[in-house]
Parts: sequence; structure tokens; C-alpha cells
Amino acid sequence: MPEFSVGDIVRVTRQPVGLLPRIVGEVGYIEGMTDTYASFNGLKLDGSISGCGSIPLDCLEPETSTQWKLAKETRYANQARDLSKGLERGERIRSGIAEVAAKHGLSVGTVEVIYQEVRDIHARSGW
Repeated sequence: MPEFSVGDIVRVTRQPVGLLPRIVGEVGYIEGMTDTYASFNGLKLDGSISGCGSIPLDCLEPETSTQWKLAKETRYANQARDLSKGLERGERIRSGIAEVAAKHGLSVGTVEVIYQEVRDIHARSGW
């Protein structure tokens, strides 16, 4: 069995016993490891994640294709972009909550509670 490290790009070459769906042929990278298992993040060529899970190391082989290396680099670039967008969105929400609180003479905490309850209702109802 090859030696693996965190961050290695690998291909699933053997179906792990008891694991559904079938994942033979999937390519991804190792996010973490134990002595016998890898925390596997499957990749698509556009850099998005196709799935994740624990895969026995003996079901993996190194993947050396440059297209998969590029997909992993794209994944990290997308992750950094998405994190930045999320932080900006959070700041806009905090600013909006403070604005609403000041406009209506409410505490920021009260508006935050109302905002969270509306989000929860939205999530449950699908509107």
C-alpha cells in the first residue's frame, strides 16, 4: 500500500465494504488521516466537492494527473472566495440589524432574536 499524507490527491480503486453509494473511480484529496482511514473529500474537475467520507487507505491509490491538481487548487481558491463573501455578508447583516434597531428604538439583541426567528421560519417553511 502506498504511503499517503494529508493533502494528497487520490483515486478510489476498491469499493469499501459496506459503503454506499459506489465510489470506485472517484478522485479527491485526503483532508485527514488515521492509521487505516482517510478523511476523503471527493472533487469534481471544476473544483467543487462531490462528496466526503472516511475511506480505508487500502482502497486508495495516488492520482498524479495535473487536471486533478488544478481542481484541488481551484477548490481552495473557491473556498477562500466563499469565506470572504460570507464574512462580507455577515458584516452587512450586522450593519442592517444595527440600523433597524436604531430606527425602531430596539436593542440590537432584540432585533437579532427576531432576525433569527424569521430565518428559522423561512428554513422550515421553504419560502
